[in-house]
Amino acid sequence: MVLPFESLNNGEENAIFAEGMTEEVINHISQLPGLEVISKTTSQYYRNSGMPVDQIGKELKLTNLVRGSVQKSGDRLRISVNLVDIQRQTNLWAESYDRQMEDIFDIQNEIAENITDSLQINMKMPLRERLQRPPTTNLEAYNLYIKGRYNWNKRTPASLQLALDFFREATEKDTAYALAYSGVADALSLFTSLEYGVVPAHITMPAAQQAAQRAVALDPYLPQAHTSLANVLLVYEWNWPAAEKEFLRAIELDPNYPTARQWYAVMLMVAGRSDEALTQIRQAQELDPSSPVINSEVGWQLRYARRYDEALAQFQENLRMDPDFVVTQVNIGYTLAAKGEFKRAADYFERARKLSGDHPLTIASLGYARGSAGDRRFAMETLKALEEIAGSGHYVHPLYFALVYLGLHDNDQVFAYLEEAYDQRAGYMIYLEVDPLVDQLRDDPRLAELMRKTGFKWRHLE
Repeated sequence: MVLPFESLNNGEENAIFAEGMTEEVINHISQLPGLEVISKTTSQYYRNSGMPVDQIGKELKLTNLVRGSVQKSGDRLRISVNLVDIQRQTNLWAESYDRQMEDIFDIQNEIAENITDSLQINMKMPLRERLQRPPTTNLEAYNLYIKGRYNWNKRTPASLQLALDFFREATEKDTAYALAYSGVADALSLFTSLEYGVVPAHITMPAAQQAAQRAVALDPYLPQAHTSLANVLLVYEWNWPAAEKEFLRAIELDPNYPTARQWYAVMLMVAGRSDEALTQIRQAQELDPSSPVINSEVGWQLRYARRYDEALAQFQENLRMDPDFVVTQVNIGYTLAAKGEFKRAADYFERARKLSGDHPLTIASLGYARGSAGDRRFAMETLKALEEIAGSGHYVHPLYFALVYLGLHDNDQVFAYLEEAYDQRAGYMIYLEVDPLVDQLRDDPRLAELMRKTGFKWRHLE
């Protein structure tokens, strides 16, 4: 585990630089053979917990821990790092680097090399040479990238836009920066998802696909690049076999990259391979046990598997870690709705609406639950509210309208909006087979036709 490097300077810029240093060290050592490396989200959680090192090690079943600090003074950079044997409470290795800022990439390589040697890891020469190559040698591009990743991790619509802008600027400063192109692809993909619904998929996903392909072409050994491409192939191209090939390659390159396992779990679940999906998402959770995104995905996967009580237990644990995470509130609502508890579901959707500042998904979800509970008037008012948002020039995902019509049991309107979502190549279409929301449509032949067009034909609908 790599604890987040401590910035000895004040200010957000310095904190972002220290966070970027942490991420680069994790990226290096997570690809080493035989190591299980805990993700940055969880390491951040434990650093802020104030727990002593031995207790952190016991909770996470760790053997070793890396910690360090960063101090900047003009163009000078001082980085101190030590590798701790948790059981013995001794340093296996410690070093301080007092260098110029432009030496940051050499320092990162030296840290990774020293950790590798101290742990006596036998690393084959091709991997050693690959890890010695920095993702960029352009300091300005690097700083833009770590700002992008910092904002990406916040996962709000505003921070995603900032992340996209920073990633794009990084690619302009270094046109061969594969990690930055991967960041562009991931940000664009999230913009089109049901959770954010900022733009239609058919508008931005071609650019996401181009960025992901560029990332893979620039660095075929970069796990993030293969994960980005796999995600595009899954949610936009609906080419599940090709997506699986890319996911497996990403995991082969870095078994400790939790996002690859998280998104691969989605592919497995929608492909009807629920046991494999749950195995993958549990592995992602082990790698990043404090991530609100991954923990929510664990519950979501359990919901798709119709294991509702287990899903709710997971979501309640998520709330304990982060009571204001909107996605968890929404997920609880839909899990309760799947059990027919629409009034309780509406309570969670209302909380999500307030926490999100009236995001259209939460408005639609509340309309769906209230409509399903028999409050047709509220559902109709919700449709009017969504139409007003759309009329003001903001994009409203067609599936938000479909949700409300589901609550009204107006299947003709539901299918009209599902067809619109299909025309926009909305990523949600891949969930039609497994989402309990769609169960009331199972006997309608229009659903089978939609599924056939979306790519389910390669499974069992041929």
